[in-house]
Amino acid sequence: MTSVATPAEAKAVKKPSFYIPSLDGIRAIAMFVVVISHTGFGDIVPGRTGVTVFFFLSGFLITTLMMREFEKHGKLDLKKFLARRFIRLAPPVIVFLGAIYVLAWLEYIPGGVSLEGFFYQFFYLANYFEIFLKDTAATPRGTVVLWSLAVEEHFYVLYPIVMIFLFKKYDYKKIINIFIVTSVVILAWRMFLAAGDSFPKDRNALASDTRFDSILLGCVLALSQVTAGFREAADSAVLKSKELAIVAVSLIAFSIPFVITDEFFSETFRYTLQGIALSPLFHYSIMKYDSWLFKLLQNKVLRKLGIYSYVIYLIHFSLHFLLWGEENHTEGRYLKTVVTFGLSIAIAAAYDSLVEPKFTKMRAKLRA
Repeated sequence: MTSVATPAEAKAVKKPSFYIPSLDGIRAIAMFVVVISHTGFGDIVPGRTGVTVFFFLSGFLITTLMMREFEKHGKLDLKKFLARRFIRLAPPVIVFLGAIYVLAWLEYIPGGVSLEGFFYQFFYLANYFEIFLKDTAATPRGTVVLWSLAVEEHFYVLYPIVMIFLFKKYDYKKIINIFIVTSVVILAWRMFLAAGDSFPKDRNALASDTRFDSILLGCVLALSQVTAGFREAADSAVLKSKELAIVAVSLIAFSIPFVITDEFFSETFRYTLQGIALSPLFHYSIMKYDSWLFKLLQNKVLRKLGIYSYVIYLIHFSLHFLLWGEENHTEGRYLKTVVTFGLSIAIAAAYDSLVEPKFTKMRAKLRA
């Protein structure tokens, strides 16, 4: 769940920003999909679909930032990159994971606590903990969402090192080909694992080695686009009928996993198909950001929810268990969803207003 410069960061450094309002709208919708899935509608809406969107968005944005830095300075500053990622991702985890563990220790949130569980979750190993070790140590209910942060963090550690080498040795077209081949290899790896007799539940869905392609496909889109001055190069207000048709087909393709529920397909081709379908959707939301369709994503409420989405994602599920315990979440789920979502927004807004500005300035200085 990374981001390019926000309006506040752009103001802090007093330089032109690379800010795309429609992407905040997409982030908000993805977050809402995850929330309603966890608050009683999981039988209708698969929350991991929203996470796949987050992964794709992260790959697109982080690659865009890297390209801009490399084209401007002729190099990537690994220390600054990792520092920006830490300042962006770690503070909310420290604040809210700490609060959740205290509430679980006081037995307000079910599930229990353990030093081992905290270690794996705090140090971004939650995905492999959920796959292989979750029965060996207690963790507060709702903290399972940390698996996706682990996937992204693993990617963020490896990706800049790889890109420093690739940027020096290859042009963008060759890097795109490398990433496409890598994504195919990851799909083949998922298929191999899913066909095995001792396939652990959620192995393909949660592991970094089987989900990196969802991020890489976002990287491919970023590399494929002309990022410097792209708005001036595009007729951003006009969405032609052919382009609208492509958007419609992409939405249909993205929705196919909702219809095909075969386990092998869901554990293998699902993520690849949705990643491919997201490419034209993101492309036109950026290049045609001022068209009637994608202007809907720039609604002030959606944009604000997109900014709050990271904190909402972190806290909503544990907050749901804090409010409603272990009871059947499908009973009264409409009310429960509204209450959980509303309180999550309020907490995220408070964090964004009281805590985040300090870290925003720090990130802006590192980006300058």
